[in-house]
Amino acid sequence: MAGKVNVSRWGGCPSHPLREHGWYDVPMADDSSSKKTKPRPAFLRALGRDDAPATLGIADKTYSRDYVYKHDFTACTCRYIADDGEKIIVKLNRRHHLFGFPMTWMGRFLAAREQHVYKLMEDVAGVPACLGRVGETGVAHAYIEGRPLRPEDKPDEAFLRKFGTLVETFNARGIAVVDLHKCENILVGEDGLPYLMDFQISWALPKRGIRRVLLGWLHGIFVNSDRYHVLKHYYRFNKAMMSEAERRVVEKRPIWIRLHRFFTRPLQKLRRQFLVWLGVRAKGGKAHTEVEPEEGIRIRSEAKRD
Repeated sequence: MAGKVNVSRWGGCPSHPLREHGWYDVPMADDSSSKKTKPRPAFLRALGRDDAPATLGIADKTYSRDYVYKHDFTACTCRYIADDGEKIIVKLNRRHHLFGFPMTWMGRFLAAREQHVYKLMEDVAGVPACLGRVGETGVAHAYIEGRPLRPEDKPDEAFLRKFGTLVETFNARGIAVVDLHKCENILVGEDGLPYLMDFQISWALPKRGIRRVLLGWLHGIFVNSDRYHVLKHYYRFNKAMMSEAERRVVEKRPIWIRLHRFFTRPLQKLRRQFLVWLGVRAKGGKAHTEVEPEEGIRIRSEAKRD
C-alpha cells in the first residue's frame, strides 16, 4: 500500500489538548518553578519550522491529519484519517538540517530500519501492519485503538504473559526491541491485548556475513536488555507471577544495565539542563513541562492531575 506522498497543504497542527487546558502556564504539582516554557526551536524539530502535512495521498486515498502525538528531534508522529474513517499512523523522520548540515540521510536511515522491522514481523499479532514508506523519510502503519500502558494500571497476568511472549517473538526473529524501559511504550489495545510499535531504535541482527559475526555480541546485550525490561514490568505490575530467580534479576540489575545507566545518566541530565536553558522545559527539566510533550508523557501527567 506504499505510495507517493501528495502534499496538498502545509499548515499548523490541530489544537493540542494541553492548549485547551491551559497547560502552557500551569505547572504540574511536582514542578519547582512556574516559569512559562517555549515551543521547541526549529533545530530540535524533525521537520524544522514546518508541521506535518495537513493531508497526505497514500495509494488511492487521501488522509487528513487528525492528531499530533509528538514532534521531537528525530521524528514527527501523527494520526491521519481518511474520508471513509480509516485511521493510520504516519511517522515523518528527520529531514531538517542541523545548523546547515544536511540530516535527510538520518531520516531515510531511520525509516528504512523501521520498515525492515515491520517487514520481519508482518505476520505477528501484536504488531500493526506496515503500510509502506511515505515520501523520503516517512513510514505509515495501521492504527490500533487503545492507549499506552500507565504505571498506575493493573494489568492481569494474562496480559503480561502475552507481552512477554510478544517480545520473545521479536528476539527469536533476530530483533531486539530495545525501547522497552518505559511502560508507556506498550499499547493496551481495546481488545485487551498488548501491542508494540515505534521501532525507531530497534535492532535487527544481519542475517549473514561478517557483520552478523562481528555484531553478534552487541545483539546479545540488546536481547538480554529486552528480557530484563520484560521482567521489570512483571515486577512493577505483578511480582506474584515471578519466580525468585526472576525477582533477583530485577532487584540486582545486570551489569550491562548498571553500565548503561552509569554512562547515560550524566548525558540525560546534561540534555535536560540544555532544554531548560533554551526555555523549552521548566526548572528540573521534566518532559511534561514542554509546551507539547509526547503522548505518553501527556497521559501520565493527566493521570497525576486527576
